[in-house]
Amino acid sequence: MALVLRNPHNRRPGTEWSAQTLRAEAHYLAPDRYRTLKVTRESNLRCLILGSLVEFERAISNALAGLSPNPLWWGPLASTEFLRIVTDLTTWSLTHFEPVRAWSLAEDISAAEEQEGYGLIGRRRRMSTADYPPRRSLRTLREVSEPKIRGSALWVAHALMSASHVGASDRDANSSLQERQASYLGRAAPAARARLANQQRQWPADYQRRWWITNPSVDISRYDTHPVVKH
Repeated sequence: MALVLRNPHNRRPGTEWSAQTLRAEAHYLAPDRYRTLKVTRESNLRCLILGSLVEFERAISNALAGLSPNPLWWGPLASTEFLRIVTDLTTWSLTHFEPVRAWSLAEDISAAEEQEGYGLIGRRRRMSTADYPPRRSLRTLREVSEPKIRGSALWVAHALMSASHVGASDRDANSSLQERQASYLGRAAPAARARLANQQRQWPADYQRRWWITNPSVDISRYDTHPVVKH
């Protein structure tokens, strides 16, 4: 849904500031708005994002029907194991582990991803766990209705799980699976890495050994994490 943004320079003299106006002005001045992005267009990136989401949803649908995913793309996993890891990773990427209001890892998209993935992946607002319902500390796909945020969680999970993932240039599109994992983990809060390490204890040992980097709660400095260009 398109947002109509107010231009502060067109304000009539004497107009009172309201809470709604202040929110509109803050959004207009935010440095990461889609309208103000100044990055090189990547004409094929939107097709890559859409193709990856369709590929991932097809694999999930097959797993729900009891079919194991292609081991060359997704690793040595049974259907139930694949679904468990998808759930763990999407929940992990959507949850806010920072003590202050921040983007979840799924919503911490790069400038190129925001520009070319507009409507497919995106974000809504910075949050913390204080914004969650009572007695909730995690955010899952079931609790997110915004399509572009759901798409962002699947896009991150695809990057972390699929050997065929190709990302934006400001994510180092040609990186290996393990380098992508290290890049995302390198940007995650310590609490987030600890949470994922705990969840991985329930993953198949052979899958972890062949498909994942070292336990995410330990040092990952030996990997080149290629930090994302902030905007």
